[in-house]
Amino acid sequence: RQNWLVDFLANQFPITNKEDAEDYLARLSQTGIWVDQMIDGLKLREEAGVIPPDYLIRESIEQIEGHIKWIGSDSFVAKATELYTSFRDRLDSVEGITNQEKQALLEKALEEVEGTFIPAFAKLRDYLESLETRAGSLSSLYQYPEGQAYYAYMLSHEAGTNMTPEQVHELGRVEVARLQNEMLESAVQLGYPADMDMPELQERLYTDSEILHGESSLVKFQALIAKANQATGAYFDLLPKGELIIKPEPFGSGIGYYQFPPLDGSGLGIFYTNFEMELPSHLAPSYIYHETVPGHHLQIALARELDLPTFRRALVYNAYAEGWAVYAERLAWEMGLYEDDPLGNMGRLDFELARAARLVVDTGIHALGWTRQEAADYYQQATGRPTHPIAMNRYVVLPGQGCGYTIGMHKILELRQSAMDQLGDKFDIKEFHNLILGQGSLPLEILERVVKDWIEVQVNQSE
Repeated sequence: RQNWLVDFLANQFPITNKEDAEDYLARLSQTGIWVDQMIDGLKLREEAGVIPPDYLIRESIEQIEGHIKWIGSDSFVAKATELYTSFRDRLDSVEGITNQEKQALLEKALEEVEGTFIPAFAKLRDYLESLETRAGSLSSLYQYPEGQAYYAYMLSHEAGTNMTPEQVHELGRVEVARLQNEMLESAVQLGYPADMDMPELQERLYTDSEILHGESSLVKFQALIAKANQATGAYFDLLPKGELIIKPEPFGSGIGYYQFPPLDGSGLGIFYTNFEMELPSHLAPSYIYHETVPGHHLQIALARELDLPTFRRALVYNAYAEGWAVYAERLAWEMGLYEDDPLGNMGRLDFELARAARLVVDTGIHALGWTRQEAADYYQQATGRPTHPIAMNRYVVLPGQGCGYTIGMHKILELRQSAMDQLGDKFDIKEFHNLILGQGSLPLEILERVVKDWIEVQVNQSE
C-alpha cells in the first residue's frame, strides 16, 4: 500500500490547472492521517495474531526508504522524492499560472514533503522495523485458525469461483500438463529436438529470441500495438476512443502494468513498462496484447466510456479483467497476429502455462501448507524457468488473485463455446464481444447469466 499512495499522487493525480495543484497539496497534507490509519490496521491484525512474513516486511521497509530518499541516520533528501519532483515537473507544463504562483506552490509542496510525508513514512518504517522482530517466515493463510475460510472467500472474490481450493489446484495441474505437451509438440514443428524437456526448451527460446531493452523495446511494443489495432475491425464493434501511451514503469520493480484513464475522459490510458528489464522478443507479443489491445486497454478504457452508472464504469473485477486479458492473448492468435511469428506463439503458450501454474502455486501455499520455496520449486518444474521473487511475494500478499487469470479466461471461452454450439451459423464474434464488453466489468456469475439470457433470446428469434 505504501507504493499505491506514491503511485497515485505522482503518476495518476491530474495537475492541469492551479486548482488541481492546490488539491494535490491538500492530499499531500493528509498523508500523516493515512499512514496512522495504516498502522492502526496493522496493529489490529497483530492483536489478532496476523503478522506478515518477515521477508515481506523487510521489502516494504526498503521501498519506504526509497520513497523518502532515506540516506541513513534519519537523513532524507526531500527534493529528490518523487512526490516533489513529479509535482515540480507537471507544474512546469501548466498554463495560466504565473512564475510567482508556481514558486509558491513548489515551496508549499516541499514544506509538506518535509513536514508531513517524510515524517509519516519514517514513522511507518519505524513501526515495521519493530514488527519485523515479531514476525515469522511462514507465507501461508494455512497457518491461521480461520485461514481456510478466508482463503475460500478470497478465491470467490478474486477468481470469481465457488470451486474448492482442491478443485482449483487440480485444474491447474491438468492445465499445466496440457500446455507443457502443446509447447513441446509445437517446438518439434519448429525443428527443435523431440526429446527436449521444459528447461531446455526455455533456454532454446531465449537463445533464439532477440533481447529487447530500452529503445528496442519501445519500437517493438509500438509496432505490436499498431498491428493489433489494425486487426480489431473484424472482431470488435466496440472500441475505446481514448488513446494509449507508453511510459517507463516508475518504481523499476516489475515488468509493467496498465493504468486506466480517468472517468471524466480527461486523460489517456497508460501502459507502464520497465524498459530497464531485458525481455526476450518471443514474450513481447502476448505481453503487449494482454496489457493493451485487445487486452486491458481495449476492455477497461472502453468500460469507462460506456453509458452506464458510474460504479459499473469504475469497478474492475479481477477475474473478469484478467480473464479477458488472457483471453485476448489467445484471441490475438485467432486474429492471425502470430501468423508470421511462430516464436511469439510459443511465448503465448508460455504465458498461458505460467497462469495455469499460478493455480497450483496459490492453492499450494494457502490451502495445502506449502512453503514459499516449495511453491517456487513447483513453478520452476512446471514452466522450466524460475519465478521472480516479486511474483512469488504477490501470491503471498494477494491470496487468490493469481487464480483469476485462468479461471476468468476459461469462463469466457466456455460461454463463447456455448453460444457457438447453440447458435451455429448465426453466431457472430462481434456480437459476442459486444455483449462481453458492453456491460462493463462484471462478476463471472453475472456475466454467465447475461450471456445465457442473450443466447436464449437469439435462439427464440431464429425459431
